Amino acid sequence: MSDFGQADLRKADLTQADIRGVNMRRANLVGANLSGAKAGPVNLLGSLTQVWVSNFEHARLSTADLSGGVFRKANFLAADLTDASLRDCDLREANLQDVEFQGADLRGANIEKADLRGSKNLTRP
Repeated sequence: MSDFGQADLRKADLTQADIRGVNMRRANLVGANLSGAKAGPVNLLGSLTQVWVSNFEHARLSTADLSGGVFRKANFLAADLTDASLRDCDLREANLQDVEFQGADLRGANIEKADLRGSKNLTRP
């Protein structure tokens, strides 16, 4: 398994990257582009991780553990979050349009002012 724990990945271009099984706990992903990334199962986050204004457009994040992450203003347009753990995430003002939430765990998540238009199978926290 690759280890990017605590790595500085600010503004990194991870478009179409296959990061399944990669340890990215507490990595700095501020401004990173993960468009179309394959990331499940993986633990992208840990406590105190901030991922503000990152691009996860069309990312395949099914079964990913994103618990406790700060995704404020992040772009998840048309991402697949099937069975993902989003517990206690800060998703305020995030773009969650057309996101698939089937089986996603959003307990404790803050989705205040998030754009949820067209999202599918969302069970509100």
